[in-house]
This record gives sequence, structure tokens and C-alpha cells, in this order.
Amino acid sequence: MKAYEVLVSDDGATWRKVATGTFPNDRTEYVVPVAPVTARHVALRALSEHGDQNRFAAVAELDVVRAR
Repeated sequence: MKAYEVLVSDDGATWRKVATGTFPNDRTEYVVPVAPVTARHVALRALSEHGDQNRFAAVAELDVVRAR
């Protein structure tokens, strides 16, 4: 996955964008900084891939961490 959006929702129907960006084209762990927000659902939307076909994007692991 190259370009992405992070969305959150309270009800699973109405979503709001809380982060956008691009991941590097390597296998390092990457943390997406998001300001603390209250939500019940989290979505990661792939907008593009690292390549020229824009047919496939993948994420190996996704963790959501509560703010302290």
C-alpha cells in the first residue's frame, strides 16, 4: 500500500477522515500519527499501491492503540 486514509466512525455508517499519507516502499514498521479521537470503528483505506498497475495493495499487520 502506498497512499492511504485512516477513517473513524461512531456508528459504522458515517465516517470521518483522521489521517492521510503514504507508506514507504519497504518492510519497516510505520506508525501513523493520529490525534486522539473517540470512535467505535476504524478503517484503513488503500488509495494506491507501490507499482504502476494500481490493482493490489496489502498490509501485513494493523494495530490500533488507545491514547493514554
